[in-house]
Amino acid sequence: MPSGPIALWVAVAGLLGLVVAQLPGWLELWRRGTPWGKAIVGGIVGTAHAPFIYGLLLYKELPLELAPSLWYVAWVWGLTVMLGGIGLSLWRLMKKSVRSLRWGSPPLETQPERRHFLRFAVLGGLSVAASTQLLATTQRRRGYVEYVELPVSGLPPQLEGMTIGVISDVHSGPFMQRSQMEEYRRELEELQCDLIVLPGDFIINRTAEIYPFVEAFSGLKAPMGVFAVTGNHDYFSGQVERVCSEIERAGISLLRNAAVEVGRDGATITLAGIDDFYARALPDYIEHGQDPDGVLSQWERQIQRSPSPRLVLCHRPYYFEHLALLGAEGVIAGHTHGGQIVLAEVGRWALAPAAIVSPYLAGTYWSSIRSRTWMYVTRGIGTVGIPVRWNAPPEITHIRLVRRER
Repeated sequence: MPSGPIALWVAVAGLLGLVVAQLPGWLELWRRGTPWGKAIVGGIVGTAHAPFIYGLLLYKELPLELAPSLWYVAWVWGLTVMLGGIGLSLWRLMKKSVRSLRWGSPPLETQPERRHFLRFAVLGGLSVAASTQLLATTQRRRGYVEYVELPVSGLPPQLEGMTIGVISDVHSGPFMQRSQMEEYRRELEELQCDLIVLPGDFIINRTAEIYPFVEAFSGLKAPMGVFAVTGNHDYFSGQVERVCSEIERAGISLLRNAAVEVGRDGATITLAGIDDFYARALPDYIEHGQDPDGVLSQWERQIQRSPSPRLVLCHRPYYFEHLALLGAEGVIAGHTHGGQIVLAEVGRWALAPAAIVSPYLAGTYWSSIRSRTWMYVTRGIGTVGIPVRWNAPPEITHIRLVRRER
């Protein structure tokens, strides 16, 4: 099963790959420059990489309270320089390839200074346009609403057409501030769903990030209740209990290895939630019976003794088949951000870094063990790592349950 450390190493490897890809272009420009030119190139590359270094290494320990506009300017600059460096590297490779094919011929151009200036200007303009477009995708304040209809075995007739609103992976922080969250909340409320669920990752990794979330979502209501589970980033704060207490102070009920009955007109379904910390132990528990704390066995008994259909909230989708084995009719998860950066899609196959870590990126999946069990993975609304979404727009989900006989 993929795990957090694997995901981290994949992200680090991807970032290093981008850094390495751009270096040849910038090094060539630096080598050909005057002393002042070398200083300028060094300053450009150094300042452009500051957001990446800060975001990955220093963000948690060194809080910087900057205006959102300044954060975005820093990231536009960083992405511009990175894309420009990659373009310069590709230009350098292409030029070498052309010269190797035309061996013995004179230089293609006789004005190197002008050539370098034009090349830098063109690539710089293209990279600014591309990076600005990427960030514009992230900055949109309203989510795409995905309308999904899913069958549930044994769903009581009184609950036919029951609706569930889903918002996941809020990641409260510099790029998801209170005003943005309030917009998402309003859009969620406009759907007028019977039940609302939030499958984790309320913050990035600072405990203080939970307060804007609480201010934006406090008092959120639905006829059947509002429920949530923890995500891995909620543990990154090192103060998960404080994060959880603030979420509950907002009026949101956390299901931490617990189950509740929700419904109407005397008919119910079981809504169970598994805490992210214990979700990681599911494979060992299912395959080897290892449950040192007894939490998972107690949780299993809680959901299996219920005669009503069982839906499970689990932040990470990796454990879908294990939850199906435990008797879930449906699973609602997040975590992947739909890939966040998806370079290309062919049917259900997506070219995205996240696809290396998880076979589940977004949408509906069906169990290979229990053919009637489904999992829906929402793209969520926030970002992590870098404030960019590409071909994976933010999502608010509207799920409608329909009856399927057992």
